[in-house]
Amino acid sequence: MGVCASILATLLLGHIAYVQADRGRLERHVARLLEATMAVAHESTVAINSSIRLETTRCDADDLVELRVQAFRSRVIRDIGRIQDGRLLCTAAWGVLADAPALPEPTRRAASHHFWSAGPALLDRRISTDMIAAGDTILFVAPDWFGGAAHLDARTSSVVTTRNRRHVLRAWGTDIAPTTRAAEEAWYDLGTVRGHVACDEDYDLCAIARTRGSGLIAASPQVLLGLVLLGGLAGLGINSLLGISRRRRATLQARLARALHRNRLHMAYQPLRKMSDRSLVGFEALARWTTSAGDSVPPDVFVPMAERSGLGRLLSRQIVEKVLADVAPVLREAPHLHISINVAAGDLLDPQFHACLDAQVARHGIAAGSVVLELTERSTAGRDDLVRNIGLLRERGYLFHVDDFGTGYTSLDYLASLPLDAVKIDRLFTQAAGSDSVMGRIFEPICRMAQALGVRVVVEGIENEAQAAYVARVAPEAIGQGWLFGRPGPACDLRTT
Repeated sequence: MGVCASILATLLLGHIAYVQADRGRLERHVARLLEATMAVAHESTVAINSSIRLETTRCDADDLVELRVQAFRSRVIRDIGRIQDGRLLCTAAWGVLADAPALPEPTRRAASHHFWSAGPALLDRRISTDMIAAGDTILFVAPDWFGGAAHLDARTSSVVTTRNRRHVLRAWGTDIAPTTRAAEEAWYDLGTVRGHVACDEDYDLCAIARTRGSGLIAASPQVLLGLVLLGGLAGLGINSLLGISRRRRATLQARLARALHRNRLHMAYQPLRKMSDRSLVGFEALARWTTSAGDSVPPDVFVPMAERSGLGRLLSRQIVEKVLADVAPVLREAPHLHISINVAAGDLLDPQFHACLDAQVARHGIAAGSVVLELTERSTAGRDDLVRNIGLLRERGYLFHVDDFGTGYTSLDYLASLPLDAVKIDRLFTQAAGSDSVMGRIFEPICRMAQALGVRVVVEGIENEAQAAYVARVAPEAIGQGWLFGRPGPACDLRTT
């Protein structure tokens, strides 16, 4: 029984190793294919825009010379021409065309561009090429541009499509229809079919590949026999499994780095209201990240990841810049409102963050007193340095709140030493407020503790009227936040009341 189990475990781990190898090869193949696709898209866009801007008489000798220059400058363009009323008038390679052939129906229309997937060229059916047109310009993409990037092996089919998969621009292999529907597989998928997708947001294009016969099904009999005989391969299989998680984390971290460098995070804003009369007092800014694959990554995942990978400062500055640009019109119209921004202790200790904050406040004409910096109670920075830097910022008018009050591990003495304006009670206490649970019984003493510290109370996580009534009774001067008062929304939905 034990021998059989060992053999089965070894075969399973061997299959996993083969799957991981296939998955890695497929991911690298898709990355190369997307890179080639983006090169075509970028150089085509540059060539078309440059040709449109030419101040030449269309199709005269000077115009054709300039078109030839554009074609020669690019690695991916075979020819450039002029079109009018759906007909091709001339090209850099063929000159002025006497019969002006009509253009076929485009394969895809997008904004001001028309696309034709690989098919017989207009002037000679022996030539197959992609065509892209905008304005009065059309270009012909070199048919062999993708070269080796398009082919992996006989088991693999690849396509280049639009993100919605409705338009296939290029396809290679024999298994095309399922490939266009392929999706990013889960890391635990050990079936015989591999699939991988990579997309570019700027050009709305995706590279997709699908491999059939993955895993031990593609292994030779000698390999299968070796796996049966060598149970020690189980250790290598376990390492392969652990490597999956590391690669996934590394991939997500790399995606976060790209998102930050391309400034692709966005912000949502949740209203803050007085408990006494529910009048609006401000908003909290909440960072959001959606990957190019459309997956939403929560802040409690990507914020610590940014800090661990050395991207924390870049993240904080981008958030400050985005938030103050978004809310500046509202704060100038209603200076009694404020915006709360979450910061790390490291940001408060960073003089460059101070300078960035001051510069953005001045740039947008916002009073420093309209900006609240929220510091998590879990921060571990040294007391003296943190107190000194908070004091420097408060002297310039900024306000300070401590987030997650009651869930951190800082002492009351430590909190009392910080120059604060308010503490925010964590939603764990709010959801249990008024109940007989331990968390529920702690809520009221926390409010009295904040009162003893001489600071205001912000209560988050208020989701129903019962919770709101209890908070209003215990802490009538508190500020409330939660779905009852408004869900997080985009900057365009910000209001002054």
